[in-house]
Amino acid sequence: MKNNLILRVLLVLSVLLMGVQFIGCSNDDDSGPVPIASFTFTATNNQNAPTTVSFSNEIQIDVDYNWDFGNGETFFGRDPVITYTKEGTYTVQLTASGEGGTAQMSEDIVVGSLTVTEELLDGIWSVVRQEITPPGSSTPIIRESPMNWETLDYSSSGVYQRVSFDWIELEGGTYTIDKDVITQTPTSGVDDFTPVEILITYIDDEEILAEIDMEESGEIIHIKATLRKNGAQYYGQGEFPRHSLLDFAGNKWSILEETTTKFTYSPEDDEYTSILSTETVTDIPYNFKTFFPIPGSQLSLYIDNWEEGVYQNYYSMVEIRPYSSYKIIEEQGGPQLFLLIDNNLDDNNIETISVVFGEENGEQVKIEYRTKLIRNDGSEPTITETELIGQWKVTAKTEIKDGVDVDPQDSYTPPLDFVLSFNADGSAALGDPDPGSWFLLDESNFVVVSPEGDETLVHVVGFNSSSAELTAFGKWIDDGAVFEMTLSLEKQ
Repeated sequence: MKNNLILRVLLVLSVLLMGVQFIGCSNDDDSGPVPIASFTFTATNNQNAPTTVSFSNEIQIDVDYNWDFGNGETFFGRDPVITYTKEGTYTVQLTASGEGGTAQMSEDIVVGSLTVTEELLDGIWSVVRQEITPPGSSTPIIRESPMNWETLDYSSSGVYQRVSFDWIELEGGTYTIDKDVITQTPTSGVDDFTPVEILITYIDDEEILAEIDMEESGEIIHIKATLRKNGAQYYGQGEFPRHSLLDFAGNKWSILEETTTKFTYSPEDDEYTSILSTETVTDIPYNFKTFFPIPGSQLSLYIDNWEEGVYQNYYSMVEIRPYSSYKIIEEQGGPQLFLLIDNNLDDNNIETISVVFGEENGEQVKIEYRTKLIRNDGSEPTITETELIGQWKVTAKTEIKDGVDVDPQDSYTPPLDFVLSFNADGSAALGDPDPGSWFLLDESNFVVVSPEGDETLVHVVGFNSSSAELTAFGKWIDDGAVFEMTLSLEKQ
């Protein structure tokens, strides 16, 4: 009996123990891991108001995240972003909840008042965007510029150098800081200039937002500007070498390809994003569209024959810092054109960006020209004025109208055996009793003016001085049609 009693007691204890173990395992499986409440954050504007704070927390499965940012705003989810617009101390609390329980973490974020320092300003800043509100208008004119176009160079010693097309004339001077206001005073000797107060609404290591009230003719123009930090490579012959004025001037640069893109301002995107048109011109004869920056002066000769009656234009060219940018103003009072040497492909090839702003049909328009140029190296055929003077017989001719070959029988331009005479006095006999004129622009371009006054730029594409054989190319527009002609000539 005793043995049976002991056996029964042991069986009961075993069953109870197994039940306890089973219940314990069941509870462990039903509850998840204990959540973790932990986060880090980064802040813009050097954690001064306004500052945008980005939070990052532990990523866990089946865990809910509830945030309280201490400014009355809350958020449900992972990795929130919040902007504090005023200075103060904000206690951020994260609550992580799951089946395994709840965990919390809190941390104070101290948002300071926006204070500009010389250390923050130190460096070169590009004005990449402007909102210009004219007097009496509530609609700003938006202007965007590439890096390096308009610059402010601040030193930590309180000296600045301004290069600007639209705000103020090129000048330098000193500056002082009063919390969020920079007052710039030009170097003594600048007449009729009032110190400029610039209100900084945002600044960090890479970007400045500023507002300026400029007085012009007794009226106030309000400007909002965005500035981006430039690296040192934008200024010299360093990582991205740039042409200086001496590199650019005195050389002939032929245009190989040119893309014209016209943008209109989009209020939805608050920038010039709507493309009205894009046109790319390629296969331009070498040396046919050419820049001639003239050394020792502020003049540049531009030869172009893509539009009727346009074969040469003189521009004034002003060197500005950095040395890869030039301000070009058409001498005839036309629009300002800003040329930026954007990229050096090698010693003989560069790319440029030119931008002009205007208005078409009541819309704000930006026209951007992207151009590939090659430095003329003398490999093209050349001819001198002495070699050109005399009579030339046309021995072969091809003509194209709007990209289609013209039947020789339908051509009214010089037939075979037509003689061109170039005289030392600048006159030209074109097979017509009334003489025309001509002049040599350079060793491979000359202009022929017909008796009617029509002008055609002729480009020398082949010349053999020993055999006195000449191949020339011309292009012009007549009644809206584009004509191209190649002539083979022999000296008589």
